[in-house]
Amino acid sequence: MATKPKETKAQSRERLREERARQAAAEARRATLMRAGLVGFVVLAVAVVGFLVVHSRSSKVDTAGAVPAGVTSTKGYPFGSVDKPVLDIWEDFQCPNCGGFEAANKTKIEDLITQGKAKVVYHTWNFLDANNVNNAASTQESSTRAAIAAGCAWDQGKFLQMHDQIFANQPADEKTGWTDAQLEQFAKDAGVPDTSTFDQCLSSRKYAGFVSQVNAQADSQQITGTPTFLVDGQIVNVSGASSWAQVGDLVVAAVQKASGSS
Repeated sequence: MATKPKETKAQSRERLREERARQAAAEARRATLMRAGLVGFVVLAVAVVGFLVVHSRSSKVDTAGAVPAGVTSTKGYPFGSVDKPVLDIWEDFQCPNCGGFEAANKTKIEDLITQGKAKVVYHTWNFLDANNVNNAASTQESSTRAAIAAGCAWDQGKFLQMHDQIFANQPADEKTGWTDAQLEQFAKDAGVPDTSTFDQCLSSRKYAGFVSQVNAQADSQQITGTPTFLVDGQIVNVSGASSWAQVGDLVVAAVQKASGSS
């Protein structure tokens, strides 16, 4: 019997991109239904990726780009006083599903941090930028610019506040995006103390290279959708949830199981 040749890393990456492309059409239909409350949430079966990722993300990784101080080796922003369990959240600020999860579960997730129940690590990437390539220049690459803005806020100790502001002001249409002026206003509303430094950080695209590193990390870990949740490196299966609140309950339950608490 002939032995199937071992898949190379390049072939594996191409296969992953093709898989994402197949998922995109199904996701577009599912996202519409989800917002209407007509279907359950199946993040692993039809993840929010595919064609958008292939066309919006460059294969080039800026390894020399500025990196926010204190991020994890997996390119995430960590919060919490404990080392374990670790809850990794992969998200895109323009992703409607991420917005839905955030709206329903912001308090639950931030309670894990403040109550010392988990280290929560946020990973912000930019696959939805392809959705607004035909927009005015001021709102193109909104996912990238929002991710950069989050990094700029992190520099001043206001990541979570900025994170909350961006999601609270997420456009109803994921193709709309934000202008730099809007992101600068979100920073003010988030309480970023030095807005001049923030504005310069954003306008200079200081952390654009870091965003490319986040993308590369997503590929390395084969993260294929947003939001995706991992507890101690294992993807949380939320396919049984029928609402965003239930998704949050499953994530919290996975954290509790990993910590040995009920």
